[in-house]
Amino acid sequence: MVGGLIGQCTWSTQVKGCGSDAAVVSTEDSFEHADTVGGLIGQWENSADSSSITDCWFGGSVSCENIYSAVGGILGANFDENQPGVDIQNCLVATREIRCAEPGNITWIGAVVNGQVTNCISDYRSCSCFSFFFVRFSRGGDSSVSTYSLMIPSASS
Repeated sequence: MVGGLIGQCTWSTQVKGCGSDAAVVSTEDSFEHADTVGGLIGQWENSADSSSITDCWFGGSVSCENIYSAVGGILGANFDENQPGVDIQNCLVATREIRCAEPGNITWIGAVVNGQVTNCISDYRSCSCFSFFFVRFSRGGDSSVSTYSLMIPSASS
């Protein structure tokens, strides 16, 4: 559990109005010790109805060497299948520097179970647009990915 501000949150914690330009690095590479790595928060366990991250931003970098780790720009992961989940609102990831040994394990905002991700943006300048997406896992184990894009002309176009 590695985060730019907080390694692990629990229960009804509310994280509001904060940001970080930290360089977040996880060098753990064994299967038995896979990290959850986030730009702000590494992991959230035992979430409650009021668990939330609001009005926060991340502009640093994340690097993870473990192919089994979950990596997110705001939150590494919240995998509490039998809990209410973490709601993430009005957050911004203003970096393209998020790396993982397994790129498929990256969620630009965060991997959440039973929570909601709303009004969040990931600044992905290489495509001359702002894009954000999140993965939502249901209790049945199925997952869905939603992607939204707002086209913004780049300075070079």
